[in-house]
Amino acid sequence: MLRKTVWLLLVVLLTAAMVLSSCGTEETTTTGTGSTVTGSTTTPGTTTTPGTTTTTPTSNLVKNAMGKMVEKPQYGGTMNVIWTDGTPTKNWDPVVSTTSQWGCVQMYETLGQGDWTKGPQGTNEYPFASTYVPDPYLTGAISERWEVVDPRTIIHYIRQGIHWQNKPPMNGREVTAEDIVYSVKRAKSDPRNVYYVIPGTPEDKQLKVTALDKYRVEFVTVDPDARKVHSTNQWIIVEPKEAVEKYGDLSDWRNAVGTGPYIVKDVIPDSYALFERNPDYWMNDPFFPENQLPYIEKIKALVIIDETTRLAALRTRKTDWAGIPWDKVKGFRETNSDLVIREMPADYAYCLFMRADIPPFNNQKVRQALQYALDEPGIANEFYQGDAEILGWPIHSFFPDEYTPINELPANLREMFEYKPDIAKKMLADAGYPALKTQVAIQSTWQQGLDIMALVKQNFAAAGIEMEIKTYEPSSLVSILYSMTYPGLIYIPWTNNGIDDAFGWAHGGWVGKDGSNSVYAFSKVVDPVAKETYEKMMAMVTFAEQEKVRKAENVREIDLAWEVILPTPSAYSAWQPWIKGFAGEQGIGPDSPQVGGAIRHMWIDTAMRAKKLGTRE
Repeated sequence: MLRKTVWLLLVVLLTAAMVLSSCGTEETTTTGTGSTVTGSTTTPGTTTTPGTTTTTPTSNLVKNAMGKMVEKPQYGGTMNVIWTDGTPTKNWDPVVSTTSQWGCVQMYETLGQGDWTKGPQGTNEYPFASTYVPDPYLTGAISERWEVVDPRTIIHYIRQGIHWQNKPPMNGREVTAEDIVYSVKRAKSDPRNVYYVIPGTPEDKQLKVTALDKYRVEFVTVDPDARKVHSTNQWIIVEPKEAVEKYGDLSDWRNAVGTGPYIVKDVIPDSYALFERNPDYWMNDPFFPENQLPYIEKIKALVIIDETTRLAALRTRKTDWAGIPWDKVKGFRETNSDLVIREMPADYAYCLFMRADIPPFNNQKVRQALQYALDEPGIANEFYQGDAEILGWPIHSFFPDEYTPINELPANLREMFEYKPDIAKKMLADAGYPALKTQVAIQSTWQQGLDIMALVKQNFAAAGIEMEIKTYEPSSLVSILYSMTYPGLIYIPWTNNGIDDAFGWAHGGWVGKDGSNSVYAFSKVVDPVAKETYEKMMAMVTFAEQEKVRKAENVREIDLAWEVILPTPSAYSAWQPWIKGFAGEQGIGPDSPQVGGAIRHMWIDTAMRAKKLGTRE
């Protein structure tokens, strides 16, 4: 039932797998057999029903539920967004875990979601810089709350009064526990889904899901699973049984019907999708509890694959939001000074993976020497002009409770990121490699990566390391990566936006029942300590216990140096000044790209748009 996403962004996306997640919010002790976690999402009470578009002046400040003075939200308007791939326009069935997610996130919902009040516009406890949401920052969606009974069992309490969109054949009926049971069973039977169970798998080796009554669902995992809060909240998409039975599947957008804030109204494959507001959506704005979400009336999504064309659309105000590469930000600040731009860590890390199972890289001192020999500060400050993070691996910096910044590492580990070629040379000599020769594999079309490898080659030479750069076409690189037959080193980005991604999947924490490593353990790490630690953590019930284990394990794995960690450029999100109720949040989980799940909270200052563009749309 677990899933991991590795997006290898070798300039373009080389390959994708899935991410496993888990979620939760406020934890309170009960007299039962476990702990109860309650998600406090606003439920409709007295609701401000949207009518015609208003023209509230931007100076109209009001106090929100957090006690902050903010602009009063408006209803209406159309948000224009860009999809970088046309695949989502061609499959609208949520059972397809990857390809359908971009569009489906507007229509279908999961049991839990990120707690908007804990983000940048609320208490600022969590930056929402990634689509992964750790347990403490989760709240309820379809599930109002959940109870962790023991290391294998969790019970979800389904929120009463949520209805399917008023579209045949669902016709607005209420969501019940049986819908969740159906959704999991359908996912378990479809090989395109993360929950897929290989036919013939015994019942005792499958996730069990049972409707205890109309509004309670029990999940029992095969093994102790510390991530069951995350995985049940974030990866179970609630699907419409009657629609699947009528149409066979939901691939055609005309048959798609969910519980979400928007309804798909028109689609041109590989070109365009149009969504309109669901007038019966269940959720209210947590900052303005009297206001029903969403605020924006329509979403127009255009498929633009070419980066230059996407950036031109942002520059000419044809789109309301887009990501900007780090090296283009300065130009946008000069030409579009009113754009709102947020810098954040990328949700991936650049690393040199190495064959740690064979000489010379099965020697820890050799691996550490490569890190000492790398001029991370020089690359970050000179090549990336300061727009880069030096240490974003194994655990990413946007997980502050588990991450340890460089200045808080032990002295010997801090030195590894300060460029010490003389120390590197001595370590290699002591390890029996005074004149180390190696090769690095890299994608031939990734110019930025090639430029970086040229700098790395110079750095290594100062420590007596001779490195040959070998280029491969994308498909060939993927082949040697997954077969782990690359020559010595391979330079790739690795998406570690899940809290256990590196620990579990890259560094040997997760091991299959047959003894096999994860297919994403590209350095071929075999680490019995990681495996033992991972298994102990999986048996822990509380997130606080897990945090301590992760923090200690992260430091231990930095010391082991299974990969050479390189600076990773910052990510930038930009939006037009009339987009309000938004601070660059990347979603509310899971895999909701193009700020997907966050759109329900945004609103448009239509008067400002009209003043700048001459139109409110």
